[in-house]
Formats: sequence, structure tokens, C-alpha cells
Amino acid sequence: MEFAHTYARVCRNKQLEPLGAALRFKNDQPCSAFDDQLQGEVKQAEQAYADDFIIHRKDGLFAYQLAVVIDDISKNITEIVRGADLIDTSLHQLSLYRAFGQPAPKYLQLPVLVTSNGNKLSKQNYAK
Repeated sequence: MEFAHTYARVCRNKQLEPLGAALRFKNDQPCSAFDDQLQGEVKQAEQAYADDFIIHRKDGLFAYQLAVVIDDISKNITEIVRGADLIDTSLHQLSLYRAFGQPAPKYLQLPVLVTSNGNKLSKQNYAK
């Protein structure tokens, strides 16, 4: 599997005021690939190899990427099983584990269940 992101680091070195803006992780040692226990090798598209991703959102909330890594580290999580719709976020999370000097968990990402019309079967879509 291969994923591409589009942020081109346009504000990376501008030293803008952080108020009212999203905060990005300066991803100088990005994770470009990992081995998922079900999906096999997962890698990021070459043009997105060093994506600087959001860790604190413009609305003041911490982004999922940072929150889940901190939570997993604090609970000594060693294996993660989740839906494959989140597989591309694993690359960002692995970059954070590396930045924190923490061992990375093993990932197993399951195919996502969908309804007959192709919508993801999830609580966000009010699935029963």
C-alpha cells in the first residue's frame, strides 16, 4: 500500500505567531515504511516522505496523532489492531515514537467493513 500527503512545508521556517494556527510536527526523521502484520509493507509516497503533520489543531485540540502516541506510550502498548482506514496515520505515529525515543508497537490493520452502498460501517456514520 502507498499513501501520499500534500503539505509542502510552505510555513515551516516562517516563524509565524502560533495563536489561532495549527502546530505541525517538524518531521526531520520521518518514518517512510513499516511492516503491518496483515497488510504487509506500508510505505509513504516519495514526494510525501517528510510530511510535517499537525499535532495541535487550530481549534485548540491536540491532534489524534500526538494524543494516541502519548496514550499508548503511557500504557506500554506493544500491539495495535485497528481498521485499515487509519493505516496512513501509522507512519506519522511511528515518526513520533522515533522522536520520543520509544519503541514502536506492532500494527495489524483490518479491512474496513462497509455497507452495501460502500459507506464505512462505523459509529460516526450511525451504524447500528
